[in-house]
Amino acid sequence: MIKKFDATLEKNDKYTDRENMYGSDVLELFTSVSWEEDWKECIRSEDEFGTFFTVKYKDSNNLEFEFNAELYVEDEHKNENLPLKFSLTYSYQEIKMKKVLFGLLGEKEEIRSENIFMDDQDMDFTLKCLNAFLRHDHTFLLTNMYENFGTDLKE
Repeated sequence: MIKKFDATLEKNDKYTDRENMYGSDVLELFTSVSWEEDWKECIRSEDEFGTFFTVKYKDSNNLEFEFNAELYVEDEHKNENLPLKFSLTYSYQEIKMKKVLFGLLGEKEEIRSENIFMDDQDMDFTLKCLNAFLRHDHTFLLTNMYENFGTDLKE
């Protein structure tokens, strides 16, 4: 079954929402953005963050998965000679079994939300992560992104 994605592109407080997109269309939307120009605008302004891209889907269990890429410029390093950087977030839900009354009454399903976050990532790594998300490669994203914040409820 081919999963469809919903994507949102936010640039200068203007939102472009697209629904029921194929992965190739999501990738085309992402690569059509003039990231270099937006990054230079960010450097000239006082903004630390620029254009924001998000893509999400729900699986057959109705669990939500979302990948975000936001243009990122450190305040102290606003220099046009530096490479383009992104802040990345991968959010997902998973079903975990929770013991009821220390396991005496059995277990019940619980949906937990997790977040993985990375700043200061280049375009190459951002595209690798986006492609992994579009392929539903949860393992790649978990292995190659670092957990810096979120509901880290792992036991």
